[in-house]
This record gives sequence, structure tokens and C-alpha cells, in this order.
Amino acid sequence: MEWLVIGIPVVVGFAFVMGVLYDYEIRKLFARMQSRRGPLFIVPRDLRGGLGTTRVFQTLYDILKLFSKSQTFRPSSSKYFIAAPFIALGCMVLATLLLDIGGISVFGDYDFSMVVISYLLFTIPLSLIIGGASSSSPFGALSVRREIELMLSYEVAFVIGIFSAALLANSLSIARVVAYQANTLPFLLINPFAAAAVFFAIVGKLHMKPFDTTEAEAEIVSGYFTEYSSRLLGTFLASRMLLLFVLVTLFIDLFVFIPVVPLLLYFVEGFLFVLALTLVHTVMPRYRIDQAVSWFTRIPLVLALIGLVWSLTLKYGLLGAVW
Repeated sequence: MEWLVIGIPVVVGFAFVMGVLYDYEIRKLFARMQSRRGPLFIVPRDLRGGLGTTRVFQTLYDILKLFSKSQTFRPSSSKYFIAAPFIALGCMVLATLLLDIGGISVFGDYDFSMVVISYLLFTIPLSLIIGGASSSSPFGALSVRREIELMLSYEVAFVIGIFSAALLANSLSIARVVAYQANTLPFLLINPFAAAAVFFAIVGKLHMKPFDTTEAEAEIVSGYFTEYSSRLLGTFLASRMLLLFVLVTLFIDLFVFIPVVPLLLYFVEGFLFVLALTLVHTVMPRYRIDQAVSWFTRIPLVLALIGLVWSLTLKYGLLGAVW
């Protein structure tokens, strides 16, 4: 019990800080790849009076600024509009406790932790849909329609991909999948098809290019976020930081865990994974919603199905005895 009292806030705080650092890496690399500076790591001395010594925690400053603003509501604002960001944040807090973070986990050894975390991750697009649909903005309604179509595309590939890893380990516990890889090989090498499917699904879940059509500023302002401000928008932004951490860590746990100095390697693998996400985000143009749905159906879904068949073959087929 004492471990839970201390461990839960420590793990959640660590997850939030890492999410902010990952977000800084995305913004910095995205800017440098476009020949821009991006947020400063070390602020010039003559600017430190107003900017501080670093902008690494720029996203944290943005969240704190939003929470410091007074909250106002339109007469049409419903309880669902208000509840949506808190649903997202609460589910992401619970999801962080189910992960194995470099060998450290609060509830990761729970027998069905992978099932629970897949449901918790599914609540993020649902909360965006609820918030956007309950606002009075036509941009929110259009964004919700796009989000529903996109969600139905990437969720299928994501779920099939992560459960292909569970099939290899013969367990629905994230901690046991990690332990299984420690005794064999990372599942990225054993089943690269499922890993690729999950990677592309994560790009869609984070609404990074080419799948940012639900938040396309040039077309629909901010989509489902258009009428959000102050603390409610800050809550959504905080949940996004936790979502970024959860997805990066989940991919590491399921596909690239290496037992040698696991906590140190976790940091290295995490920042490399975010680098890969940023490369895709930088080089790809925005897809139309029909193009995004078609692409997920043709490539990630097919890769996920191939990965599932490959896992079944390794586990129960001709290679089952060796495996």
C-alpha cells in the first residue's frame, strides 16, 4: 500500500514530464528539418529575463498559462462538453499505471493489462468526438465526422497488431510480454509486420501528418478544440502529453524491449521512436480523409493481418515446436 501511495504520483508525474520532453523533441526536430530554429534549448543570455534559460518545457508553460486563465462557457455548453477533457485525462492517468517503464511497473503485471489499456486508449478519440459533437461550432461537427472515419481505420490495425505480440508471449499482461522478450528476442525482430502496423496506427492516433486532417488549421480552424479554452483546453493538452508517453512506452514494451540496462535503454529507445514519428510527420503531406481511410485499409490493416497470421504460425504452426 505504501508503494502505491508513493509510486502512483511518481509514475504519473514522470509520464507527464516525459510527454512534455517528447513533445519538445517533435517540435524541435520538425522545425530543424524545415530549416527553422524551433523552441530554444539554451536561451541567449540577453533574452533570459523574459524567456528563462530554456524552452524545453514550453508545452508545460502553455498548459500552466491555460490553467491560469478564467473559464467562461457559452450558453450552449453542455455537461458533455465540460466532461470530455476530464474523461480523456483520467483514462490516460490510469493507462500510465499499466505500463512497464524500463522494468518498473505499478499494475503492469495485471493479467489483462493489455486489454484494459486498449480500452483506455480508445476513450481518447471518443472524448474528442463527445467534446466536438457537444460544442456549437460547425468546425467541431466536421472534425468529429472526420475523427469517426479515421478512428475506425487505425483502431483495427492497432488492436490486431498489439494482440499479435500478446499471442507470441501467450499472455495479455504487458509485464509478462516484456519478460518474455527478455528471454528471447524483441518482437520487432520476430514479427516486424505487427510492429509496422502498430507504428502507423500510432501516427494516426497522435493525429500527426499525414493523418492530421481532423485538426487541419487551414480548413477547420482547430476542429473539435475550436470552442475550448483556458482550463478545459489545458486539460486536453495535458492528456495529449500523457497519450504521447503511453503510446511510445507501449510500443517499446511490446516490440523493442531489451533487458540490458532497461531503464537507460528505455530513454534511448523512446527518443529514437519519437524521431521516427517526427520524420514521418515532416516528410508527409496531409491526406484527405478519404485518402487516409483508404491508406489504413490497404497498408496497416494488411500488415496487421499478416502479423497475426505470422504469430499464429510461429506459435501453433510448423515452427511451433521450435518456437
